[in-house]
Amino acid sequence: MNRTLLPLLCALALYSSALPAAETRDLLLIAGQSNAVGYNAKPSELPADEADKRILFWWRTGDPPPDEFDTTSGGKWTHLQPQPKGHPMDRSKAPRQYGNFAEAEGGFGPEIGFARALFAQEKKPLAIVKGAWSGTGMAQDWNPADPGTGGSCYRALVAETKAAVAAAKAQGITLRIRALAWVQGESDANANAAPRYTQALGDMIAALRKDLGAPQLIALIAVNT
Repeated sequence: MNRTLLPLLCALALYSSALPAAETRDLLLIAGQSNAVGYNAKPSELPADEADKRILFWWRTGDPPPDEFDTTSGGKWTHLQPQPKGHPMDRSKAPRQYGNFAEAEGGFGPEIGFARALFAQEKKPLAIVKGAWSGTGMAQDWNPADPGTGGSCYRALVAETKAAVAAAKAQGITLRIRALAWVQGESDANANAAPRYTQALGDMIAALRKDLGAPQLIALIAVNT
């Protein structure tokens, strides 16, 4: 071996060993309105689970429209946990402001049970992105064809997901967008919006698959009983 190459090869070997090991995780999206937010949930009543430390979590949730009053994970990955109330807008200053969560300690949504159950079943590390805003409807918040306020929640979900995927990649983690858990519909349960709901939801899911480059995205539609 050429002796002049030996130090370089040793340096490359040391550099390679210092790089984080490549990892791939399934990514689950949680989205919708107040039942996706978990507006009335009480974190103090949530049993602890060691699996939470192994589930990556990224969130942005609150009241419409998505803004600086949302509670977020700070644009970075953390682990599965209830979300703090944050600093919501004064409810008297704007319509559709609910205070992010009913409890001062914050709240949590279906991401907790969903992720814990899937982890227990598959024993594989997961990642969760949550984008949910209370009191939101398809036409006025989740419409991918509306470039204005009518599509604000949809665009926020796409933006948060893309940012989360990029942040994970920078940490050596590849995320496969696997499924969307959609918990929304009460705002559309009226004579005007209900007849259009199936088409509107189908259009949103199709747009999400396209905008996230995830044509095989599974859509799980939850029902509030």
